[in-house]
Amino acid sequence: MKTLQIILKSAAEINAKLAVISDVQPDLILVFGALSFFQRQELAEAVHQLAPNATIAGCSTAGEIAVDRVYDNTCVISAIKFDKIKAIGISTRLTGMNDSFDAGVRLAKNFNPNELSAVIIFGVGVNINGSGLVAGWMPFGPRRKVTKSFGLTLAGDIDANGYLKLMHSSTEKLIAGAETAAMHAMDSLTKNLIGDPLAILISCVGRKLVVGDRVDEEVEAVAEMLGKNVCVTGFYSNGEIAGDKFLDECHLHNQTMTITYMTET
Repeated sequence: MKTLQIILKSAAEINAKLAVISDVQPDLILVFGALSFFQRQELAEAVHQLAPNATIAGCSTAGEIAVDRVYDNTCVISAIKFDKIKAIGISTRLTGMNDSFDAGVRLAKNFNPNELSAVIIFGVGVNINGSGLVAGWMPFGPRRKVTKSFGLTLAGDIDANGYLKLMHSSTEKLIAGAETAAMHAMDSLTKNLIGDPLAILISCVGRKLVVGDRVDEEVEAVAEMLGKNVCVTGFYSNGEIAGDKFLDECHLHNQTMTITYMTET
């Protein structure tokens, strides 16, 4: 497994900086960037031309992650060449909030579960319903019974007659939580890993707003824990989908950092 990462700071750099992608002959290319990069044809055309056989996935962001820091208004492109793994891409058009479940069914029907090792999903950031809400912030105030919701926007289903709690946190606790997630990721790894690993960090934009000018610190903490040989990419999002150390199922998380660690043995 080999990785190559390119950071574009302007559209004028597309042709010059992306030329090295063809040397890697990647199987998978991940593109995370500011919306302005996706509004131009040059980026998509260049990537497809340089890597015609690669599976390409990505999205616009609320901040891009690369190496050990956070960028704004850039585009981070990670090209991955696998020795054994086959990467395939499936997409579907989401027609609206009520189509969220059916969109997931349409995606699932296109996969052979017997051939899957992992699935990474990139969805739109608004007008989508992610089921299951898991918060990692400290609660404050009493639980509030849900009868009808007016003016409260949530990323997933909340049952009527259920309960909610408002949450708060601090910069130090958010950074410590990200570091703990990296520790769990490293603890779960097997030995005899081959090549250059890739870590995809997806963190909630709410964390970025709380941490403010110290936003680089949570990425630095994770990158240090993962090690210098790991290619780190990712972005800030409106919600994160991931499993849990203690759960077998994936859920929608808010105010969290999720880490997807990709490698071969």
